[in-house]
Amino acid sequence: MSDQVFTLQQLEFFVVILVRVSGFVYTAPFFSLKNSPRTSKIGFTLLLSLVLFQATPYEPLEYMGVVGYAIVVAENLLAGVILGFLANVSYQILSLAGHMMDMQIGFSMVNEFDPVTSTQVTVSGVVYEYAVMLVLMITYMHHYLIDALIDSFKVVPVGGVIINPLIYNVGLKY
Repeated sequence: MSDQVFTLQQLEFFVVILVRVSGFVYTAPFFSLKNSPRTSKIGFTLLLSLVLFQATPYEPLEYMGVVGYAIVVAENLLAGVILGFLANVSYQILSLAGHMMDMQIGFSMVNEFDPVTSTQVTVSGVVYEYAVMLVLMITYMHHYLIDALIDSFKVVPVGGVIINPLIYNVGLKY
C-alpha cells in the first residue's frame, strides 16, 4: 500500500492541468476529430493529465477565493486552447492550398461536405488533409504535439500564465 497523501491543493493543481490538456485536445489537429468517440477523448485527456500531474513539479497555486481560482483555470484553459489552435492553423494551411489549387484547375465549384469539420471542402483539400494525417501517424508526428503540450508546462507554469521569453523558442521548435 502506498501511504501517499493527496491533498485538496494537489486536487486543485490536477484540475488546472486537466483543464489545460482538455483545451489542447479540443482544438489540436488529430485529437479534435469528430469521428473519434468522446469517451476515448475523455479517457485520453484524463490519462495524459494524470501522467503530466506526476511529471510536473507541484507548486501551490496562488489565488484569492473562488474567483481567483476560476481565473487561474480560465488562464490555463486559454493556454491549452491557444496551443492547440496554433497547431491546427498549421494543419489548415493545407486545406487552403488545396482550395487554391482547385480554383486554378477549375474544380472550385466541386465542393463536398466534410462531416469531420462540418464545412464545405474542396477535393484537393481533402486529399491533402488525409495525406498529411496519414504522414502524421506514420512518422509519429502526433508525439511532437504531445511534446509541445508537455513543454508548455515548462514555458507557461501551471500557477499562472506568465509569458516567458522562451515561448518563442518553443513556437519555432514545433
